[in-house]
Amino acid sequence: LALAEFLRQSRQAQLPVTPPPPPCTVAPEQFRMLRESLAREGSSSSRLKIAKDQIPPMRCFTSQQMKELLNLFSSSSDRLDLAKFAYAYVSDQDVFYLTVNSLFNSSMDREELSKYIASKPK
Repeated sequence: LALAEFLRQSRQAQLPVTPPPPPCTVAPEQFRMLRESLAREGSSSSRLKIAKDQIPPMRCFTSQQMKELLNLFSSSSDRLDLAKFAYAYVSDQDVFYLTVNSLFNSSMDREELSKYIASKPK
């Protein structure tokens, strides 16, 4: 729809047609492979290390995808560590906290994540 609207407006304004860039996303198959790889890891520390190694090159996770990855961690501290680390690689940062906060049982963890997000430039 956005592309169709862009093309319609370009024709009306007689501007050269340059489509907008594609949305920043991690392909579903790529995400599935990462999630399965993390789920196979026996220790939480190994899982966290792999996640921190693999997330940056993929860059563009949705908050929902990140929620699925965070849910693989039973340790609240590992979950919080990864949430803070991964925030920079989430494409819909405006809904990140609302999407993942239910994974944190401790109000202190939710508050720490909220403060962390608030400290980051928009």
